[in-house]
Amino acid sequence: MMESQDPGYEFAQQQGQQALQRQQAASGVAGGGAAKAMDQYSQNLGTQQYQQAFNNYTTQHQNTFQNLASVAGMGQQASEFGGQLQTGASEFGANLQQNAQDLSSQTQMGAANYLANSQIGGANAIAQGTLGAANSWNGMLGSIGNAGNSIAMMGMGGFLPGQQNFGGGGGNVDWSQSPGSGSYNTSTGQFGP
Repeated sequence: MMESQDPGYEFAQQQGQQALQRQQAASGVAGGGAAKAMDQYSQNLGTQQYQQAFNNYTTQHQNTFQNLASVAGMGQQASEFGGQLQTGASEFGANLQQNAQDLSSQTQMGAANYLANSQIGGANAIAQGTLGAANSWNGMLGSIGNAGNSIAMMGMGGFLPGQQNFGGGGGNVDWSQSPGSGSYNTSTGQFGP
């Protein structure tokens, strides 16, 4: 059986037996002692070879087991890494969705604020324009009123030639001078060059 498991066993047995036969032939020893020495050599060789074969077999199986355990460990690590990647991808997707919702809410709020501010700004512009127009009208009408008061205070009450002054103090107006031909003299109350 050992011969089929370890091809070196047969060679070692042949070489050892030949060495014993040569030694016995050289020393001249033959008979029962030689046969006993040959038998003892074969048993020792068998024991040594068996132990070596057993050790080789055990080492081979341990190496195979460790190789398979290493492959299984890599598979387990790959599975764990895949799980971590899936968890990471799920978390990334959830964060991305939350960020998109936050951004959408911020954009909608910004658009609503912009629209409200635009409408308020437009209403303010219209109000300012209306107020400005009212102020212009007020200023113009006030100027007309002031001009009328000034004319009345200067004694230019009569507006037609030959009419009397209703405001007093200035006398008659000389309409022979047109207002565009000279300047108005406030002390005399007349137009002139």
